[in-house]
Amino acid sequence: MRKAIGVRLRERRRVYEGEVVQLEVKTRRHPYNPYQEIPDHVVIGLATRDDRRTFRAGATIASYILSQGITVGDMITIDVETGRVTRIGRSEEAAEKYDLATVDERTVPRPGGQLRRRRSSSTSSRSMTWIRSARSLGVVGYSAPYSARRQLRK
Repeated sequence: MRKAIGVRLRERRRVYEGEVVQLEVKTRRHPYNPYQEIPDHVVIGLATRDDRRTFRAGATIASYILSQGITVGDMITIDVETGRVTRIGRSEEAAEKYDLATVDERTVPRPGGQLRRRRSSSTSSRSMTWIRSARSLGVVGYSAPYSARRQLRK
């Protein structure tokens, strides 16, 4: 097999992208530990310069939002198929309210257009990369001894 075979994967995803203008995380008691609360659902409002919508999402998206520390004024994308939430940065309008910002905080302008968009991404890979990862898992490269192969044929 050649090692120089390249593969480019192109992917088109539907996402919601905008600034968080409303965020309410509703919690409920844990079924096994009544002293602990877990996220039940989230009401999130997203806005662009031209569009504004309010969504109600389940516990998975609520836990993504809580784990990333997303607050009002952050720019996020929500993948429609997987429900994955990604924080892009802080919006310029929200960043102007504060005098100090951390070093890793990136300011992003509020996008225009519709909230629902199609994102396309491409990933390039070589076949040798796949073979190496498969060998590390023990999938490729195993060869049974001749006597064992002979017994398998019978």
